Amino acid sequence: MSGVMFTASNVFVFADPYLKLMDGESGKCEGYMPKKETENLLDVLGEKSKAFPEWVSSWFNAESKRHFISLSWQNADLRAKFVEAFDALPESERCGIVRDEACEKLDAEVAEDLNEKARKEEEERSLERKAWFDAEGNYASALKVAVLKGTCQVDEKTGKAKIDPEEGQFIENIIKFMNKSDQPEDIAFLGHDDDGKFWIAYSFRLETLRNEFERRVNCNAKKPDGISFVSEGPVYEELVMSIVKRNVFRKEKAEALSKQVEAQEPKSGEEVFATVAEPAVDPTEEFHATEADKAE
Repeated sequence: MSGVMFTASNVFVFADPYLKLMDGESGKCEGYMPKKETENLLDVLGEKSKAFPEWVSSWFNAESKRHFISLSWQNADLRAKFVEAFDALPESERCGIVRDEACEKLDAEVAEDLNEKARKEEEERSLERKAWFDAEGNYASALKVAVLKGTCQVDEKTGKAKIDPEEGQFIENIIKFMNKSDQPEDIAFLGHDDDGKFWIAYSFRLETLRNEFERRVNCNAKKPDGISFVSEGPVYEELVMSIVKRNVFRKEKAEALSKQVEAQEPKSGEEVFATVAEPAVDPTEEFHATEADKAE
């Protein structure tokens, strides 16, 4: 991995009125926290700008006796939208929040701290990914998953992301004309990255079916330019790992329920039904590319 993921343009630091937490018995200070008014204002600004911060941290500086909060975004454009909403607030509506030169200098320091933490986390995750793909059966399962990315569209009112409708319809048509037994067993909408791409995973029964699906998409004369398949890189590996694990969970759950139904003995003239519960995993949960992805 190389390069720096965060700069001062990704971070917004400010000082805020704070609450001092005291231990009732000893009378000792146990820490500091922002006031509720500050938290409410950040929620309002996030909703107004459609740019909720992805990382939030706070600390107390004993020397200056000031409490600081840092907000960080992977996409600098989102940070700019949030700051624009903040700057539009009159002083009287900022709930005592101060953004001065000292805060501005902290933007770069927080960014570098995030970079260092991200570097260490990626080193650990890289080892975990290698161990997972080296484990028996995992690599073969990964080859059954096709990961596609297309042009992302974001609803300006709701902030919800989706693949470009024309590109999405193209993929749907490809699947519609496949044999039922050859179609994907599962489709997971994975969200968008910072390069304006929306990611979708298609899981198949066999690797050959996955290859045929990719061939049909790539060889079609009407294929939109914005569509492509991903087959390598840290983000791809993380996504495939999560999809394979989810598919294993769902199959094990279905098999367990099937055995439970078979073990039951219904009374004469009665039928037994079992409800198949979905796993507590949200397939539409959005992801954000790690700094390792930025280095690809």
